[in-house]
Amino acid sequence: MCKLNYVPNLPEDVALHKKRHDEAVNGIKARSVKSDRTIWNHNDYRINVLNQWSPKTQRNRAQKVAILGKRDGGYDFPSYTAEEPFDEKDVHVFLLHYKSRAVGILVFSYRSHISIYDWEKNNKLEQISGHSPLWTVDFVWVLKKHRRKNLAVTLISEAAKYFDIKIENVAWYPPISENGKELSKSMFPKFMYVGQ
Repeated sequence: MCKLNYVPNLPEDVALHKKRHDEAVNGIKARSVKSDRTIWNHNDYRINVLNQWSPKTQRNRAQKVAILGKRDGGYDFPSYTAEEPFDEKDVHVFLLHYKSRAVGILVFSYRSHISIYDWEKNNKLEQISGHSPLWTVDFVWVLKKHRRKNLAVTLISEAAKYFDIKIENVAWYPPISENGKELSKSMFPKFMYVGQ
């Protein structure tokens, strides 16, 4: 589950394994703090938004969730780091919380090289020259026990509302996992924009 190799005879290894396993099952501990910028609440769920100007504690929290998503998805690098540089992509992170745990993440950036991926034409990207930049899903992930509740769609929808854009004008950053393609196709049945 947590994918951590450890030595059962070493107390410090056992403690690290317990912590890692708890995070893999329940999410990152993340109690509410004053600097939270909450944009959505429903029952025990909430979404907070942050960017490179947010307090370091918020950015560190986002990095921990990105690392958890990286481990779960088998990626080489996390989709977000606390030291993310300020550039034209204007990276924003939308963190999904359940009670006092962070259980999901959407990394959203502004990308200018836009293509269209037509579901009927399978694996064919068509570059669109002169298209305006689009807000792009760089990475979206929800902890396993919170899946099948439409929460990834909620993260993307709330990010679109936050920037006052139509959901159909959201792009996806490659590579896109099979789960990502499935999610995108459910939201955009004809085609999806791809931002790079």
